[in-house]
Amino acid sequence: MARWPLEETGRNSVAPWMIPKSRASNQFMGSMFGTRYRVQSVIPEALGPALSPRDSLSRQRFHDDSMRILHIIARLNDGGPTRVLREWCRGLEEHGHQVHILCGRCDANEPDMSQLLRAEGIGMTILPELGRGLHPLRDLIALQRLCRAIRRLQPDLIHTHTAKAGFLGRLAARLCRRPCLHSYHGHVLSGYWSRPINACFIALERLAARWGHCHSLSPGLVAELRDGCGIGRRQRWHYLPIPIRALTPDPDPPRARAEAWDLQGWDPLVPTIGILGRLVPVKQPLLALEAVALAAQQRPLQCLIMGDGPLRPQVEAAIAAGGLRAWCTGFVPAAAGLGLCQLLLLSSRNEGTPLSVIEAASLGLPVVATAVGGLRDLQPGPHLHLVPVTAKDLAAAIVSVLAQREDATLAAQITSGGRKLAESFAPAALIPGYIHLYRSLIAEHQRANPPCPDSRPC
Repeated sequence: MARWPLEETGRNSVAPWMIPKSRASNQFMGSMFGTRYRVQSVIPEALGPALSPRDSLSRQRFHDDSMRILHIIARLNDGGPTRVLREWCRGLEEHGHQVHILCGRCDANEPDMSQLLRAEGIGMTILPELGRGLHPLRDLIALQRLCRAIRRLQPDLIHTHTAKAGFLGRLAARLCRRPCLHSYHGHVLSGYWSRPINACFIALERLAARWGHCHSLSPGLVAELRDGCGIGRRQRWHYLPIPIRALTPDPDPPRARAEAWDLQGWDPLVPTIGILGRLVPVKQPLLALEAVALAAQQRPLQCLIMGDGPLRPQVEAAIAAGGLRAWCTGFVPAAAGLGLCQLLLLSSRNEGTPLSVIEAASLGLPVVATAVGGLRDLQPGPHLHLVPVTAKDLAAAIVSVLAQREDATLAAQITSGGRKLAESFAPAALIPGYIHLYRSLIAEHQRANPPCPDSRPC
């Protein structure tokens, strides 16, 4: 896609449609986003003349059918929502549409993907108050800055993600009279909080659902949120799978990778169980270790824990106390970590559609997981075993799957079934569905909010 040529001299980049025509508006935009920038003198003919950010929704676009999508997310940490958002942005731009991201900052102990997205040319603006922590005053400031940004950016549609950014983003879209879609990549309404706090969050989600449309990653999550929690009206719910890019196998041999990570005592001849994700209560890493310990009583095993979080000290203590052959690597590239494993284990008590499952399947690895959330909507088979949330059931499935891998015929079925699952989430196949959904929501909003007769913003 043709891009507006910008010279960025600050920490925030600017969306292609934000380019002001006057020095006054240039100064305003600089003060608004805390950055200095200047427009190069050469303007590509494909983009046409520079547009004022105050132009109405019906103004001439860079392309006749181009959409301008504004994504709002709490932070760009290395997790499922960020990686899916990256695929959305890539796919939309490949189809000639323009995207921009408003996001908060990552926590100090989280890997930050914002620089990677910037390097790929995805425009973004950092709003520090938008981070996931709850603070009434900072949240009000975040709402004010969101509204100001929306009025200046004039997007065709706002797509929100994650809990706090989703609520504030939907409220800002409502105040600015913009169509909005909120994606539930999972939810925090089960397995995170006490019952009173859950009830409060459910009430807030029911309120926010009035301000836009809702999207979830699987039919089961739609039913859980819409029917179980009473969030949103039936006609405002949409289901589309998330785009997940297949992993490229790690080029380094497993032994060399183990040496680079200082995995002392790691044996390439012993099956390795991989645990990939944040070490937080909802992921239940201690339950996973208990299951691995039970399975290790029946056959030799070792475990690689790829992630970090507040439960890491307890995880390391459990490894030492149980005498397990296990290592905590912290956050590592998924392809590199899974390249050392023969099986991926998930023990969560609540999930959306975990990227790690699809990525492991794309590499031909079998998965043993708890039958919760969006996992229940995936087709089980030799490549995917869904079991109840108990250490005993997880351990039995681990032993069974490793035995299947030793049979050439079953191993081939595991590989082919996993790759077939991964292909169903290929971005090239799914992005057109999102474009169609975006267009339908924009058209619905325009029918409900016709332009003023004199072509000025109402």
